[in-house]
Amino acid sequence: MQVSEKQRELSRKAEREPHHRFADLYRYVCDLTWLRSAHDHVAQNQGSVTGGCDGVTMAIFDRQLEQQLERLREDLRHGRFEPYPVRRVYIQKTTGKLRPWGILTIRDRIVQETVRMVLEPIFEADFSPNSYGFRPNRRTMDAIKAITLYTTNATKCSKAKTTL
Repeated sequence: MQVSEKQRELSRKAEREPHHRFADLYRYVCDLTWLRSAHDHVAQNQGSVTGGCDGVTMAIFDRQLEQQLERLREDLRHGRFEPYPVRRVYIQKTTGKLRPWGILTIRDRIVQETVRMVLEPIFEADFSPNSYGFRPNRRTMDAIKAITLYTTNATKCSKAKTTL
């Protein structure tokens, strides 16, 4: 089964049965298909050219992609996976202050993305449709549009009441 199909299935189950307790989700984190899909997401990110504290960039990781993913899968399956420390760099803000920035290793990013891919469809079912913060396919402009629409409708209703 493809990752996107399984995500839809998890989402539907979470929506239909809000109190359902999902079991054995870790099997997806350890699945090569899910790890490949997570790799593809991570590889598309702008930061994929930057290595973590191990110095491995996506280009280096991809030289032996299948072996790397298989090793990662085995480490996850056998409880040997341990995330590396985050590489800390500081980026200058427009104010002149420095902003700390944490850079994960490629392996850690792939595992983190896989976990997100497994959990997001389940937890999305619980969120309010009026919630916009850090949600997939939702932006600040969507929240502003919703507020504007709500305010416009509320004003129309208020005016209609006063004319009656």
